[in-house]
Amino acid sequence: VLRIPLSSVEPPSSMITNADSDYLRGIARLEDKLIILLDLSKALAAIDTQMAVDSAKKAGKEPVAAAG
Repeated sequence: VLRIPLSSVEPPSSMITNADSDYLRGIARLEDKLIILLDLSKALAAIDTQMAVDSAKKAGKEPVAAAG
């Protein structure tokens, strides 16, 4: 766990973001390091959703789209 000054945080570049990467919060530069900041709630929700879709496919069922 690091404390990073807000002044060191930049929004994620449009080159690395797309509709599926809304869990990226920003990029921080700290000394000689580049740190990617994630929204863990969104990242874990995306993993849960993918696991549910994969499970439904294995069971031979159509996955149900989540309302959002």
